[in-house]
Parts: sequence; C-alpha cells; structure tokens
Amino acid sequence: MGNFAGRIVMGLISDFMHTRLRISRAYCMCIVSSLFIISQVLATNLSDVNTLWIATILLGFAYGSMAGQLPAIMIEWFGLAHLSENAGWASIVPLISGNGFSIMFGRDLDAHTPSQVSDASAEVRTLSTSYGLMPRAMPSEHQCIAGRECYISSLRVTLVACVIALGLSTWAGIRDGRRNKVRRA
Repeated sequence: MGNFAGRIVMGLISDFMHTRLRISRAYCMCIVSSLFIISQVLATNLSDVNTLWIATILLGFAYGSMAGQLPAIMIEWFGLAHLSENAGWASIVPLISGNGFSIMFGRDLDAHTPSQVSDASAEVRTLSTSYGLMPRAMPSEHQCIAGRECYISSLRVTLVACVIALGLSTWAGIRDGRRNKVRRA
C-alpha cells in the first residue's frame, strides 16, 4: 500500500514542482531521501513491535516514491532515447546494494545469536528428521532473542547510507538547477 501510494503521490508532487514551481525534478529525490531517513529513524527508535507497521509503511512509501521518480529524472537528464538503457542500470544497482545490506543484516543477527546449540536441541532435531517430521517446524538454533540489539546497528548503517543519499540528491538538484538556468539564459 505504501509503495503504491508513494508512486502516485510523488508523481503528483514531481509534476507540480516541475510545471508550476519550475523546480528541477532532481530535488524530489531530496524528499525521497528524507522519507528513507525518517523511516530508518522511526525503526531505530521503536520499542514496541506492534508499531513497526508505521516505519514499514513509510519505508514502502519511500521505495514507491523512488521507483516512480527515477524514470522521469532519467528522461530529463538523458533523453527518452536512452531511457531503457539507463533504467536497466538503475534496476541493477539495488541488486548489488540490496545483497550487501542483506549480508550485513545477517552478520549482525548472527553476531547477536548464541553460538552454542544445546545437546538437547541437536538431539530433538535428529529425532524429528529420523521420524519424517518437518525439520523446519523445530526452532532454529540461529535465533536472536535480544530484541532491538539484534538489528539496531544495521539500521544505523542504513541510516548513514540514507544521509549520504540525501547529500547526493541535494548535489544533483543543485547541479541540475544550474544546468537549467544556463539553458534558459
């Protein structure tokens, strides 16, 4: 729901900023980066799991805003003739960074998981496999029960990445604004 809403709302904001206010669409990426920052700050400061939906919807809204905004910016910067090539590259980049962040989250979770499995747990696992029971029904020995400590340092890293994205978005907006002023003159 958040992703869908982000695509529509940011599209409307982008069109309004570009046509009515004569502001570069690249500045909309500052809004998107800010939404990511807010979602990460919310997720970092949550103490109740029942309120996690707020940060999740905001994160989905930010992703939808980004997905809806990038094609318009690519058309403005590179032209319609190069849209498919640039959209392809823009689609590949999240694969690399997404895998990197997933590995980081996994290592962070593993670092907060008890390293020794009890003998009773291993024995129950062996028996359940011998009798044809589903092994996935048994609790995993790789569970972090420390609460927020299981993931908080990873969220701090993603927050830093979002702040860097805000800086790059601001730089792109300023650069695009200067380029448009030269074109108009």
